[in-house]
Amino acid sequence: MKLNCQKLTSLLSELRQQKRVFDATVEAGKLDEAKGMQLEIEEKIAVLHEEIWDFPELPLPELMKDYVSQLRILEKNKLLERLSSGEIGIKDLDGKEHVFPSFADIKRQLAKNREILRPKMEQGFTKLQITPFGLPFQDIIKSLSESILRHHKEGKIFSPMSDLADSNGQLIPLNVNRSDPIWTLITLYRVDEMGEMVYFPERFEPVVHGGKTKRQVLARQNGPLNGFLVSLIRRDVAMSDLKPELSPGKYLKMLKTDPQLKFEHGLTQEEWVTQFIINLEETDNVIDDWQFGRTCHNLGSYFPSFRSVSRTGWNRGDGRADLGIAGIGTQNSNFGARTAVMIDQPKPKTSLFKKIIRRVTK
Repeated sequence: MKLNCQKLTSLLSELRQQKRVFDATVEAGKLDEAKGMQLEIEEKIAVLHEEIWDFPELPLPELMKDYVSQLRILEKNKLLERLSSGEIGIKDLDGKEHVFPSFADIKRQLAKNREILRPKMEQGFTKLQITPFGLPFQDIIKSLSESILRHHKEGKIFSPMSDLADSNGQLIPLNVNRSDPIWTLITLYRVDEMGEMVYFPERFEPVVHGGKTKRQVLARQNGPLNGFLVSLIRRDVAMSDLKPELSPGKYLKMLKTDPQLKFEHGLTQEEWVTQFIINLEETDNVIDDWQFGRTCHNLGSYFPSFRSVSRTGWNRGDGRADLGIAGIGTQNSNFGARTAVMIDQPKPKTSLFKKIIRRVTK
C-alpha cells in the first residue's frame, strides 16, 4: 500500500479515533477487548512506519541491496533449496520446511520495531544478515568448506588485516589447506541435532543457563521469519564489536548490564559461519584472522557440559577456518566477540502510540 498525503491524513485520523475508543475501553475495564484493539493499532502504526520509512541510517535501496545479495549468496552456496511449495527456503533438523523471508516481511518487522532498532542503527548496526539457522550445522559447515575452496581456486581469498603484496603491488591470496579447509571438533558436526548445544544463554551455568536447544528455538518462532535468524550487524566486519581481552563470561555480563549494548546478542556459531561466507562472497576477505589479533567468542552458542562457548576464526598458519570451543574464563588479547540485533524483538512494555502520533504529526 502506497500512502499519498490524503491517505496518510486519513490513516492518522483513524488512529486518533481508535486511540480514543481504546482509552474509553480501558477506562471501562474491558481489558481483553482493549488488548485486541491495541494489536490492531500497533499494526496500523507499523504500516505507517513502513510507508514513511523513517530509517535514514539504512535507506531502502541499501536494505534491498543487502537482501538480494544474501539471497543470491545463500543460494549459490547451497544453503537454500527449492521447497515442495516451489518457494525457496530451508529444511530444518527434522525436515520441516521454512520459506526464505520476503523483503516485505523484513521491511515490516523493521518498521514494527522502530523504537528499538532505530537507536541501534544510530550505533552502527545497519547491515542486514539473514542466517539459515534451522539448517543442521553440518550442512552449514559443508557450505563453508566449499566456499573457501572455490575462492582459493579462483585466487580470491584475502585478509583485510594483511598488507601482503607482490612486487607489482597485487595482494597475495591466503594459503588454504585444500585437503582440510576447516578444523573443528568432531562433536561440533551434530551438536545441534543432539541437543548438546544451547543458544542465547542468560548465564554460563551447567544446568540453569536459560538457553534453548535449536529445536526449542525453532518451536518458539511464530511468524514469517521462522527457521531463520534475521539481524542487523555492523557494516565494518573487519573488527570485532566488543573490545578484545575479555573472557566470554565477562562479555555476557556486559551484554546484560551495559545499557549501550541493550537488545544486542552474542553471535551463534551459525551466524558467524554465515557472516564469514557472505563477507567472503562480497569482498573476497575472511573475517577474524587470529594471527592478526582477531578470534571470535560466539556467546550465543554454549556447551553446558563443557562450560564453553563456540570460538571461531581464520588460522593463517594452517590455512583454514577454525571452529572450536573456549572455556567461559578464557581470556586473550586476540579474543573478541561479535554482536547482532534481532529485527523481530519482543515489544517493550510501554505505550508507543503517543510517541508515534506526536512524531508523525509534527
